[in-house]
Amino acid sequence: MFPTSVATQQQASSSDNDEAPSTTEVVLFGLGDLRVDDHVGLHRALAAVSACEASQVLPICILNGQSLAQFPGSMAHTESTAHCIHAALTELDQELSKEARLSDLQVILSENPQESLTDCLEKVIASTNNSNSNSKVRVHVCDLGPADNQMGYGPKAQLLQSCQSLDTETMELVSWTQDLRSQPWDQVASLPINYNDYERQFVQNRAVTEPINNVHNDNNKNDQSGNANNVPLAEDVLRALSKAVSTKSCLHAQDEGRIEAEASSGLYLTHWGGVDPASTIGCRSASNIVKAYTSDCDQNDLTWLQHALYPGRPPIMERNGNSLEHAAIMWQLEGDGTSPFGKPDNLLAGETMVRFLAAPLLLGTISPRRLWHESQKSQSSMIAFVPPVQRMVEAREWHKLLAARNMACEPEAYAVDQREKNDNSVYYRYWRYQGFLCRYAVKPMTEKDEKKDGMLLVHGFGASGTQWNKAMDSMEQEQKNQETQQFDEGLAPDLLGFGQAEKPAISYTGYLWDSQVLDFVKECAVPNHDWSSFVVGGNSIGGFTSMSMAASDMATVAQMSSRENICVNSNGAPGSNMCQGLVLMNSAGPVKTRDEIQNEKEEAQRAMEQDPKKKLPQYSIAQVTAMNALPLCQPPWRPVARGFGNVLLSYLRPNIQSICVNLYPTNPDAVDDDLCEAIERDSLDPGAINVMMAGAKLPVPRTANELLNGDFRMGLQHDSEEARRGDIQESVFGGPVLIAQGVLDPLNDAQDRLERFGGLRRGITMDPIQAGHCPHDEVPELVAQSILRWTQKTKSGASTEKVEIQKSTMR
Repeated sequence: MFPTSVATQQQASSSDNDEAPSTTEVVLFGLGDLRVDDHVGLHRALAAVSACEASQVLPICILNGQSLAQFPGSMAHTESTAHCIHAALTELDQELSKEARLSDLQVILSENPQESLTDCLEKVIASTNNSNSNSKVRVHVCDLGPADNQMGYGPKAQLLQSCQSLDTETMELVSWTQDLRSQPWDQVASLPINYNDYERQFVQNRAVTEPINNVHNDNNKNDQSGNANNVPLAEDVLRALSKAVSTKSCLHAQDEGRIEAEASSGLYLTHWGGVDPASTIGCRSASNIVKAYTSDCDQNDLTWLQHALYPGRPPIMERNGNSLEHAAIMWQLEGDGTSPFGKPDNLLAGETMVRFLAAPLLLGTISPRRLWHESQKSQSSMIAFVPPVQRMVEAREWHKLLAARNMACEPEAYAVDQREKNDNSVYYRYWRYQGFLCRYAVKPMTEKDEKKDGMLLVHGFGASGTQWNKAMDSMEQEQKNQETQQFDEGLAPDLLGFGQAEKPAISYTGYLWDSQVLDFVKECAVPNHDWSSFVVGGNSIGGFTSMSMAASDMATVAQMSSRENICVNSNGAPGSNMCQGLVLMNSAGPVKTRDEIQNEKEEAQRAMEQDPKKKLPQYSIAQVTAMNALPLCQPPWRPVARGFGNVLLSYLRPNIQSICVNLYPTNPDAVDDDLCEAIERDSLDPGAINVMMAGAKLPVPRTANELLNGDFRMGLQHDSEEARRGDIQESVFGGPVLIAQGVLDPLNDAQDRLERFGGLRRGITMDPIQAGHCPHDEVPELVAQSILRWTQKTKSGASTEKVEIQKSTMR
C-alpha cells in the first residue's frame, strides 16, 4: 500500500551533499478532477512551492488504454466522451496557466494497452528529474471513493491496480477527496442505512466544507516562456479511446461505423446526448454556466431557458432524431406550445441543470462543494424547498457513502476478486449511467469465464435488482438438476430512480429506462462480464422495459447511420444485436387485440376522409412521437404532482408488507423482512418522489403489438414497401418470447393479458403460473423451470408455432 502524508514541505539541507535534495510536487489530474478551482491537490502542491523554492510543481494527466476504457460512458458513447475529455483538458491547460501560472499541462496519451498508469507516471518523472538523483517525488491524486475505485474510474483507482510496480522509496502518494463533509466518511461502517437517519445525523446543522478558491502561484520558477501545447488534438483522443474500447469490447471490434452511429445517443440535454462540449464542459465554462443559473437566474427555470448561456438551444444542443427519449423530453418542454421558450414547469424543478451537470461532475470540471455553496447563495424564491442543484450534490454524496458502507460492512459480497469464493452466491458491482451511480447484482451459474450466455433481469416499480436473487439461485439449481447449461451468468441492475441507484430530478420515462438497460449491456455485460449473447426478462414495468429494450437492441449500425430512412428506438443508437430471447413476467404496457387494432384503423380512415391532412393516426406511437405529433403535454401543476406523490409514498411505506402479501397470493411467506425493508429503504432516498411525479406526464407508451412486431398493429410494417420508401421506421423484436404469467395477479386480468400476448404472432410461448404479480419472487422454482424449458425448446427450434402453451408445476 502507498505511504501517505500531509502535503507540507520543509527546506532540506545536508553538509555531506553539495546537491540539496528537492521535491517535485506532481499533481496527477485524471478523469474526475479536471479543474483548477477547489482542487486540494493543486492547492497543496503550490503551498509546498511557497515553502520551499527548490521544489517544482508538475501538472500531469495520463490517459492510458485502461483509464480510457474504464471511464463511464466510453463504451456506449465513445465519440461524445472523447470530445468531452478533449474540451475539458483544453480549458484545464488554459486555467493552469492563467490562475496557477503553470505552463504546459503534460498530457500523456498512451495507446499501449499493456502500459499501466504507474509505468507512464514513472517515465515522466524520470525524464523531469534526470539531473537530480537526490530528488523526492510527491504525487497528489484525487480519491473518488470506494465505489468508483472498484470500477476503475479515476487516477487513484488506476494507481491502486498497479501499486506493486510503484517505487515507494522515491515516490509518495498523497490522496485527497472532494467530499461535502468529512464526518460521515470517518465512520462509514457505522453509517445509517436510510437517508432520513443520515440526514438527521450528518446533514442537518452541519456545514459543507468551504471550497478552496483559486490559488495564484507567485513563486513558481517553472519556465513559462514556451508556447507548446501538450493537449492532444480531439481526433487523437478519439483515436486512442476508440482503440481502448475496441480492445475491451467485441462490439466495437466487429462493427465498423458503430462509434459514429452512437454519437449523441445519451439522455437529452447531457453532453452524451447532444450538448456541444467545446464551450460548456471545461472548468471555466461549466463554472460560468452554473453561476449564470444560480446568480443571474436565481435558479428560476423559465428565466434560465431565456438566458444567453442556456445550453439547450441550437447550435450548442443538437437533438438526435433517432432517439425517442429526446423526442419525449422535447414534447414535455414544448407543453401546450404557447411559450416561445418552452414550459420548464412540465419538467422537474432544476431538471435542465441536473441533466447538464451530469458530465461536468463526472469529469470533475466542477466541484460538488462549489455547486453546493453557489446554490445556497440564491434561495430567495425557494425558501420552502432545497434548491435542485444542492439536492443533486447531496444525493450524489449519499449514494457514494451508501456504496462505501456496503463495501465496508459486506466485504465478501462486494469484493473485487470473486474467484476466491467457494460458492456461486450473488455478489454486487457498481457502474455509472450518464454519471449517476447504480448498483447491480451478479449471479454466476456456471464456471465459464468467457463468451458467456447471460440472463439479464429487470425489476418492476418500487423493487430492485436484489428481487431477482431467489430466481437466479433457482435457475442455477435447476440447471444442475437438469444437467444443462443454458445460462452462464445472471445480471440484475437497479433502474435509475429505484433500488440503490441514484434518483436524480429527471423526467422518468420508459425510454429512459430502456436506454439505461441498453447502455448496461454495452458498458458492463459485454466488456466486463464477457457476454456474447443474452436473454432479457422483466417483471411489471421491468417487463415493459425489457420488451422495449429487446426491440431497441435489434437496431443495426446500418439502420441508425442511414441518411435515407430514419430508424427510431429509445436512445437513437444501434443495439448490441445480442438479444436472443425475451421473457415477460406480468409485464406492464398496452397489448391490443386484432379487433381493437381494426377499430383504430377504421377511425383513422374516417378521420383522413374528413381531412386528408390527418394521416397521423395510421402511424405507430413511436412514429408519432418521433414526428413531434403527440397530443399536447399538459401535466398537473408541479406542486400538485409533488403533493400527490408525497401522499402516496406516505401511504405505501407503512403498508409495504400488506401490499406485497396481496401481490403474492400463492406464497405469502415469500414476503420476508429483507424484501420489505429494502423497499422502504429505497423509498427514503433523496429524489424517490421524482419517479412518482413522472407518472403524471408520461408520453403515450408504445404497444406490445409494435414492439414485438405483431401481425396486427398500427403503423407501417417494418418490411413494408411504404416504410422502405423513406417513412420513419422503428426497431422491433421478432425473436422468441416467453410469457411466464402469474395468472392470480390482483392488479389486472392476467389471464386475458396472457392470451392477448399469445395471439400477437408466431414464436410467443404462453405459460400460466399459479402466482400473483411477482411470480419470479413468489415461486422462483416454477419461473426457473419455465425459462429453462422454453430456452431448450427455442434452441432446438421447437417454439416457432403460432401459440404454444407450456405448464409449470411445483416439484
